[in-house]
Formats: sequence, C-alpha cells, structure tokens
Amino acid sequence: EPKPTNQLSTRLLILDVSSLALLANFSDSLRWLVAEIDAMGRGNASTGQRPKTIPGFINTRAGVSTSHTSTSTSQAPQVVNVVIRRQAKLLRSLSETCLVQLREELRLWCFTFLNEMTNTSYVHEVEFREPDTFVVELGTHLSRAYETLVCYLPSDALSYVFDSLPSLVTTLLVQSLEGIDAINNHGISKVKRDTYYLSQTFHQILETSRADAIDSSFDRVRKFYDLLNLTAPDLLSTLASSIAERSNPFSLDEVISVLTFLSPNKMLPPVTRNYLHNLFSETYLVNSGDIEGSADLLEENAERERSIIDERRS
Repeated sequence: EPKPTNQLSTRLLILDVSSLALLANFSDSLRWLVAEIDAMGRGNASTGQRPKTIPGFINTRAGVSTSHTSTSTSQAPQVVNVVIRRQAKLLRSLSETCLVQLREELRLWCFTFLNEMTNTSYVHEVEFREPDTFVVELGTHLSRAYETLVCYLPSDALSYVFDSLPSLVTTLLVQSLEGIDAINNHGISKVKRDTYYLSQTFHQILETSRADAIDSSFDRVRKFYDLLNLTAPDLLSTLASSIAERSNPFSLDEVISVLTFLSPNKMLPPVTRNYLHNLFSETYLVNSGDIEGSADLLEENAERERSIIDERRS
C-alpha cells in the first residue's frame, strides 16, 4: 500500500517577502514612536511642567486628553504622564507582537518544508549529488527573508527573528527519522547533503561569530545519521564508551529513536530501554556485562523477527 502523506501546505505560509517587509517596517516604526514618547515623558517628569500637547493624542480608556483635562493645574502633568506611559506600553507591546509574528512565521516555514522528509524516499540505487528540492526552497526563502528584513530591523530585532532557526532546523532533521520508513547508504548521504546545504544557508545569513555554533549543531545531525550505519550492538558499545568519556552528543530519546529504527519490528525490548535509561543516568557506572547482555538481546530479537518473516514467506 502507498504510504499516507503527512502534508503541511505551503499555501498557508506568508512567503511573499513584501508582506514580511510591511510587518517589519510597522514594528520598527512603532519602536521609534515609543522611544519618542518615552523621551517626552522623561522630559515632563524632570521639569514638572505641563507637557507639550499632541493634538488628538487621547487615551479613550482613561477618558483623558492632553488638550483639556478636568484636573487641577498641579495634577495635570502627572495625569498626562500616566497616559503617555500607558500609550507607550500599548505601542511597545504591538511592536513586539509584530516581531513575534515574524519569528513564528519563519519557524513555521522550517516545520512545513522539512516535513517533506516524512514523505520522501531515502532508499536509492544511486547517490544524489544535489540537495532535495524542498530543502533548496527553504534555504532560498530564508535567504530572501533575511535580505529583506535586514533593511528594516535593527540588529537585536533581527537576531531575535533568526538566531533560533539553526537549532530548530537541526532538531527537525533529527526528529524526522521517526517518520522515515527505510533508508540505505545513499539515503543517508542524501540527508547529510541536505544538512550541509542548510548549514551553508545559515552561514550566509547569520553573523560570523555564530559560525562555530552552526558547524557544531549541523555536524551533530550528520553524526546522528551516521549511527544508522552501525549494528545495534556496535551502537550500544560506542554509546557506552562515549558516555564514559563524556563525549556523547546525543540525548536518550535520540538514541532510542535510532535503535528503534534499526530494530526489524520497530520496537525495543523493555530490558534494553531500561539499560539505556540507566546508562544516561549521572550515577550509572558502565558495566561491560550489561552492554553485552543488552546487545545479545537485540540480536536475538532481530533473529526471531527474521525467522518469522521467513516462515510467512514460505
């Protein structure tokens, strides 16, 4: 039977960079206005005088206008300063909401495009020399978004929108293994090529000071998919050694994901799962007997599954 697709539609995304530019410009304009209002409020507080009026600047919730109030002359500056602070708070919140929307939109791009990994075949007879189309599309859209938004947003706002994306992308690349049915050596090379392409995209759009962090993050993805070239016993042995040396880059859930993928029935024996939980605990001391026992059990399960499959075929 054909594999059911797990499709997220790109039609729901704001891929038009001119729309992103409007949102960024609006956010930055509000930010400038807030700074002006704050400066005016600080000036009023320092002089203790009635502020210069801004025609039509009215807080309808408070029922107060800077042009005419019913309070006494001595109280007017304080009342108007309260109004100014409230307006500045509202405008600042709106500016931040625009930035949050931009940030979440780009993150949604990553989720949507990389979701295609679960609908793609990774069993190939020949090696692919180019990254997947959906990966190229994601990289192109992210580059265009950065080239557009850098014209409107200050550096701190730009960092807020983009800096979390490499971590998100590498997490999605790793987690996508759970949605892949099968993979061979050429498929692993394909994923690693996609990973390299995305790492280069982020090198181009983010500050050079983040280069080492980007390389480390994407190198971890390549090492993760290299684990699929190991047998389950070899993986357990390698894992135990790396944990003992405090050089293991993978989480418990990630290791379980790989071992589950390597298992013929896509299930781990409870004893192996318990062994992994103990292995990742801080107080656990690696015991070679435990490693061999868990590895042997995985091999026995695999052999039993192969026997069942052979019987059904006959």
